[in-house]
Amino acid sequence: MSMMRECVTCRQCGYQEADYIFDFKSKEEETLCGRCGFQESVKIKYRPNGTHETWTHEINFGTGVIRYGTDAWKFYYFHSTGDLTDAERWLRDRLADGTCDAATTYMTRWNHETQRVETVLGNFRDS
Repeated sequence: MSMMRECVTCRQCGYQEADYIFDFKSKEEETLCGRCGFQESVKIKYRPNGTHETWTHEINFGTGVIRYGTDAWKFYYFHSTGDLTDAERWLRDRLADGTCDAATTYMTRWNHETQRVETVLGNFRDS
């Protein structure tokens, strides 16, 4: 599988290092913002027999992000505010027991009123 990754500007928060991934074989593409949680994808929809049916274009506006891990980063993108409280509790527990590296772990929240990203935990560093 041959893929290309490059940085693009997020359509929701303006972060200039959102990830854009293009798959040369399938022609599918995805944009993921590690700052606000915005996701956009263009993917193939398949019939039950596995043949190509049509293309889908999906946009999910973000409500926040968790980045965590020790050796490899893992991201969780939020699209509803209902998950944020439980996720914050979960992440605080992982930080307390050392499961996550405090130096590289963060949680953000998208503030709809101010149209800005707020850091909930950790230290998100804009480049």
